[in-house]
Amino acid sequence: GVTVTFLPGANGGATVTQYEYRLGGAAGSWVSTGSLGDTFDIGGLANGALYSLLALGFVLVYRATSVVNFAIGEFLLVGAYLTYTFALLLPLPLALLAALPLAFLFGVLVERGFVRPLLGRNVVAVIMATIGLAAALDGGVQLLWGPDLKYLPGSLPDLGFEAGGVYVSSRAVWNLLLALPLGLGLLWLLRKSRYGV
Repeated sequence: GVTVTFLPGANGGATVTQYEYRLGGAAGSWVSTGSLGDTFDIGGLANGALYSLLALGFVLVYRATSVVNFAIGEFLLVGAYLTYTFALLLPLPLALLAALPLAFLFGVLVERGFVRPLLGRNVVAVIMATIGLAAALDGGVQLLWGPDLKYLPGSLPDLGFEAGGVYVSSRAVWNLLLALPLGLGLLWLLRKSRYGV
């Protein structure tokens, strides 16, 4: 969790905000002279960038197959656990790269074996089938990896910084660095290339 301590009157009259965090075995702290709201605004933008990729996944699947797939989040779940498994053996950047082809292959297999036979069926039946798929994937992940929380054993390089008294966390920076190019690349693919739907 994160502990926030406000120290009013320090730093020449400005309010200093001290943050302390503890995640798994890692712990640390930072001090910010900026507004807590500014810090949360930037974190919210970074999280929103990831949610936009999730929304793009819904749109891509629907435009390509006319199927509303409610199991999109579970595909992310499978990819996350594949990354975790590889991270037990490899540095985290390599684990991410190793998990991508397996997650892609898993998606292709599910599309060919599960989604494609649903094309042209009743909309309600398709929605119920994808909800069932989501439940099956949730259960499968718990059977394979267990129900307890998992922490990635490695980490990406720390890119956190403070600008104008506002602390931007490393996670927020990585979210933006990964989500913005992917989102813009997908938009270009859909609008400008012959593969667009």
